[in-house]
Amino acid sequence: MTHQFCSVVVPNTFSRAKYIRSSQPLSPLMKSFCNAMYRQVRIQLHLKRGRILYHLGLLDAAINDFRCALRLNWRHEEAASWIDRMAQEKKNRRLGDAGDQNAAADVTTFLF
Repeated sequence: MTHQFCSVVVPNTFSRAKYIRSSQPLSPLMKSFCNAMYRQVRIQLHLKRGRILYHLGLLDAAINDFRCALRLNWRHEEAASWIDRMAQEKKNRRLGDAGDQNAAADVTTFLF
């Protein structure tokens, strides 16, 4: 008779996570709870990483992280608002770049 063993990762403040080995398999309710908690952790990871990338100026990478958060929970309002903010920022940057190019063209025509 073989036994199925399940490993559970217990988060703590140490740099390494501790593994607890169980002699009995997890119940379906416990598995669904663990999956739900893991999903929430992944959503928070993508949100935090997206905010960091936004502040670094990497808008495309930030949008990808916020979209990953939305794939995990399509009703997540914060991720959706960040994506809207990124789209507006990219639009403003494109308009600003176009304005800078037009201003440079005006200066060159003025000089010559």
